[in-house]
Amino acid sequence: MEAAEVLASAVRLAAEGSADSDEYWDLIRILHLIPEQHVFALAAACCVAPSAAERAVGATVLAQLGFPSEWEETGKRPFTEQSAPILRAMLSDSDEGVVVSAIHALGHHSIASAADLIGLARHPSREIRLAIATALDADDPKSQELIAKELRSGDRGVFAIEAAEEFLTRYPDDTTVIDALATWRTGT
Repeated sequence: MEAAEVLASAVRLAAEGSADSDEYWDLIRILHLIPEQHVFALAAACCVAPSAAERAVGATVLAQLGFPSEWEETGKRPFTEQSAPILRAMLSDSDEGVVVSAIHALGHHSIASAADLIGLARHPSREIRLAIATALDADDPKSQELIAKELRSGDRGVFAIEAAEEFLTRYPDDTTVIDALATWRTGT
């Protein structure tokens, strides 16, 4: 099967509501392992398609295109620079699933910054808030501060607690977030 056919099958499954199926993820993994310009171009075209399913699939393919050999040698996926502006533009998409896919993709490229995501920190969607928490880089002081600031804001439960707990599952020794969470829990 050609890359375009694999992508079309993934889009079909996503449109049918089967984006969690093994078949869907098998197709996505096939595309991830073809780090070629034509696959990037197909996925990038999906990112601006009228269909939310196509846009989400496009972001999902861009998320890990070129994994793993390029990543191990350079610390970047081969299409990180080209993908970044596309994925950042998708953060303002009207479809929640597309935004979640774009956030995860930025995280996979290790380019999700607090500056990109701060405007979504209080989004009503729990999925978007959790995607932010998983995408943020614990080594980035601005990411730590974003979560700590939300905890200190007193906005109990919208982003702060979920994000802090998710962040700490990945980075259990992050004292900035630990201290802010302790303060939040005690109300002091």
